[in-house]
Amino acid sequence: MKHRILAVDDDASVAHVVRFLLEEEGHDATVVADIAGAKRELAAGQFDLVVSDLKLPDGSGLDVLKLVKEASPDVPVIMITAFATVSTAVAAMKSGAFDYVQKPFDNDRFKALVVNALRLRDLKLENTRLRGEVEQQYGIAAILGSSQQMEKVREMVRLAATSEAAVMVLGETGTGKELVARAIHFLGARAARPFVAVNCGAIPENLVESELFGHKKGAFTGAVSDRDGRFVQADTGTIFLDEVTEMKRDLQVKLLRVIEAHEVQPVGSTETLKVDVRIISATNRSPMECVRDGEFREDLYYRLNVFALPIPPLREHRQDIPELVGAYLTRRGYGPDAVSKSALDLLAEHDFPGNVRELQNVIESGLILSGGKPVQPEHIADRLIPSLSFRGSEASRGISQGQAAGPTLAEVERSHLEAALKKTGGNQSQAARLLGISRATLLYRMKKHGLG
Repeated sequence: MKHRILAVDDDASVAHVVRFLLEEEGHDATVVADIAGAKRELAAGQFDLVVSDLKLPDGSGLDVLKLVKEASPDVPVIMITAFATVSTAVAAMKSGAFDYVQKPFDNDRFKALVVNALRLRDLKLENTRLRGEVEQQYGIAAILGSSQQMEKVREMVRLAATSEAAVMVLGETGTGKELVARAIHFLGARAARPFVAVNCGAIPENLVESELFGHKKGAFTGAVSDRDGRFVQADTGTIFLDEVTEMKRDLQVKLLRVIEAHEVQPVGSTETLKVDVRIISATNRSPMECVRDGEFREDLYYRLNVFALPIPPLREHRQDIPELVGAYLTRRGYGPDAVSKSALDLLAEHDFPGNVRELQNVIESGLILSGGKPVQPEHIADRLIPSLSFRGSEASRGISQGQAAGPTLAEVERSHLEAALKKTGGNQSQAARLLGISRATLLYRMKKHGLG
């Protein structure tokens, strides 16, 4: 791989050898004779490595080192020194130089130093790139939305990340509770340690204890070997207990012991294992109602809910829908025009009981149905079914049993459209405002019901 390297040396013969060795390895070498030249080149462009003599006509190589570290701290610097200034070279290393080579230097040693210094530089760049990707995918940047509600969520995440306290994330299904939990982890002091997510409601009841705390070989049928539980896997890091209110009461007692004693006891073992984990939990239910109903231990609730972090449902920040759609399209490799303005208007009127997850599913379905053309209202309308607020009523029971339960949704919608158009004398803009929808959506609905 070709790199840009700056060499600073006023000895023409040494400078010639350095240039030759660097270019022989396929690098782009720039050679200057003094600090002034180094300052000029560093200001003009970016270098991957700097090689500098310690003794220069207008100062010391330490001045070059300082210039480099101020401009680009991650760029390595190799010092060239005579025998009399070896102690100064060692001091330079303490100040941040990568290494030094003594004149007259061995060509192979010099090349090896250059290779190692550039490898370090490349690793740092790759690490920076990967950190950026992690931040985009899991960090605070992954929590999208410009609304005040989402800015408040991000601020709460920042606050939670400064502490080791247990966090309970509260929100409806599909709001992004695990995304928030990951952001807290990656912003906190345990970012370099494991993040282990467990959906407490998705594990078969007879396997939950083994999944969380591990088991010994022979502890039960199918336990053919020892296995670490999720708490041990998350040791020194963070464990995310999603849908924690679905955990059975007997497991809640054992979880409480883990929190209090910082240790777990694998199934089938008489010994305990020490663990150091931060616990972030989440639920889509009201935890206090679960406590009142006797489904969730009150003492465990207070242990887990030291810092409550609520996430608003999408219907409370509809203004973020275009941004969320745009981000999803980018992630899927589509351009911003893949969803039409009229389709976005239609999306903005939906309650999205499934929240962001439902929004993504609707968009994905629309992209399939549109056949490569921009998604239009007709591609997504059938997915935007209003939520039934009368669950459990006589009407809902009638529907579940296949009985008639009044007018259909289509009939109700057509009736509303006709009433609004009649009241406004056929003025479509006024009718749209009266119905609380866009004119584009009104036109689509009228066409759907044969009213236009």
